[in-house]
Amino acid sequence: MRFENLHYLYTFCLIPILLIFYIWSNKIRQRDLARLIDSSLLSQLLNNYNPTEKRLKIGLLLTGVSFVLVALLGPQWGFRWETVTHRGVDVIIAMDASKSMLAEDVKPSRLQRGKLIIQDMVDQLQGDRVGLITFAGTSFLQVPLTVDYNAFMQGVESLNPEIMPQGGTAIGEAIEGAMRAFENVAAENKVLILITDGENHLSDPVKIVRDAAEAGIQVLVIGMGTTSGELIPVVEDGHRQFLKDENGNVVKSNLDESLLKDIALSASGAYISGSDIASLESMYNQFIDKLKKNEYTTTRKKNYHQRYQIFLLIGITLICAEMLIGKKKGVQS
Repeated sequence: MRFENLHYLYTFCLIPILLIFYIWSNKIRQRDLARLIDSSLLSQLLNNYNPTEKRLKIGLLLTGVSFVLVALLGPQWGFRWETVTHRGVDVIIAMDASKSMLAEDVKPSRLQRGKLIIQDMVDQLQGDRVGLITFAGTSFLQVPLTVDYNAFMQGVESLNPEIMPQGGTAIGEAIEGAMRAFENVAAENKVLILITDGENHLSDPVKIVRDAAEAGIQVLVIGMGTTSGELIPVVEDGHRQFLKDENGNVVKSNLDESLLKDIALSASGAYISGSDIASLESMYNQFIDKLKKNEYTTTRKKNYHQRYQIFLLIGITLICAEMLIGKKKGVQS
């Protein structure tokens, strides 16, 4: 036997609570009777009282409630094999984790806003495989294509400039990394979502993205930040400061919207501003859900038989039996 809803185990606290309440109320009734009626008359007044019947009633009630609570846990035994076919679109998200993404011209920061955008998108995924590429001065495949969205989001949450081995922003290398991740994928529809502020220093992403488009990869670019820019906060020696260059000048980071639009245009893709909430909310429906779903794998999984009905029926029967046991005439305690 297995249980589907073990998180309801706490409901069994109700059993000792009912038992304690029964014992307490019984003592209160006996005390009140002793105060109101002389002890010599009490035995005569309670000649119809049957303590065995009283214990039987509370036993039936507690047992019936126990069976109902077991039914709530979702008991299962026996199973049948079910064939499951996974279908969806392959999506690689390339997330900029350079220090410029710490700028707070969008709240709480470019990096954190990017993570929230990814979370909103993952919440809409319907069997699509998703992978994660992290990049700064270099890039690497942090999460291969998977339908395990919890594992994917763990990778997203760990994103931080401190994990990057090289500073800078190599957008082109991130696109190349996505192309490599898609190399052994026979999917008809492949999507690259690039999330960055566009501060490219190390490669020519416009040329590289054309190669990605020729390989059948559809590109969506999401720009993080503002064109007016913002200083980059960093923590050094426990104090919040602003990032400086090698000459000691404070660095101001700006969203390079022009470059990002060129990247999207060169791939016949689309560009969305990270602050355009309406477009971001409809992003899944516009760019992913309408694509033809690929068939990934066909697997067999155990489909367990629900058996809660048995316990529920027994529980209700016992509770009804408790209610049907008649009360004797006379004073009850």
